[in-house]
Amino acid sequence: MMIMTKRMKISGLKSFPTIFILFFVTLTLKTQTISCNVSHQTIHASTIMDGMNYNYTYKDFSTGASQTASEEFNYMGDGEKYSVSSTLGDRIMNNATREIVDDLGNGFLNGSHECFLVPSNASVGLLINISVLLEGDQPFMVDTVTTLKVSGERYRCYRLESPSGSVAFYEQRTGLLINGTFVHSSMDFGPGYSIEMKNTTVTIPPAPGDDMETLIIAAIIGAGILAFSIILSHFRKKGGLSRLKGSTIPSSSKTRGGQKPAKPVPACKEAKPVPACKEAKPVPAREMEEI
Repeated sequence: MMIMTKRMKISGLKSFPTIFILFFVTLTLKTQTISCNVSHQTIHASTIMDGMNYNYTYKDFSTGASQTASEEFNYMGDGEKYSVSSTLGDRIMNNATREIVDDLGNGFLNGSHECFLVPSNASVGLLINISVLLEGDQPFMVDTVTTLKVSGERYRCYRLESPSGSVAFYEQRTGLLINGTFVHSSMDFGPGYSIEMKNTTVTIPPAPGDDMETLIIAAIIGAGILAFSIILSHFRKKGGLSRLKGSTIPSSSKTRGGQKPAKPVPACKEAKPVPACKEAKPVPAREMEEI
């Protein structure tokens, strides 16, 4: 009963850090669990592309004009062939190899490889052929995995670059194009163009771990401020500051080598004040003698 009474007397300030730590640990574990579940989902390309609608902003570098464009992928029921209805050029693609098997006389050439999709199991150092409008394939190398923010969302992406200076970012788990700057290897085709995804019917999970990193940083800063305020409050209550000002360090009776400690020099006595001089009495003026 005595123990219970003492525990209940613990102040709110002392119990708050424990509650804060338990809340933070629980929240961290939940965030890690969600991130792990999302990152281990396997999304097959043929599943996501059947009926997929992909909307994006297309900018032509030769004119500087931008427009909203779209791609729509539909399974043809013939092996791995998909028909693509495109603002940039209709085509038929083999989903298993990404090869454009029929350009239908449009901008993406036969034998080149789909630019809106790369293998989701890519790795750093891998070379991937990607079709550039009117030109055909450029060899892109995966040089890193990074996080890219587009339309307010953060995506974990493969970053690929070609010898011509083209740079493209593909979402890591789906292989879908998020952002790309495609530079032609010859000015005969023009300077190039850019593509940035606006939205798609495929749900692309945001980059895992970003929210958790923000929470960890905020929790560390908050815990530090809280700990400092508790220590300072406790120190003030105990009068620690006043004791420090009036404290003296006791001298030891023994010193190294057997020498006795020096005697303290007595403080000088305060000089007595000098008494003020008495005021002199005025001398009476002599009466003037009559001549």
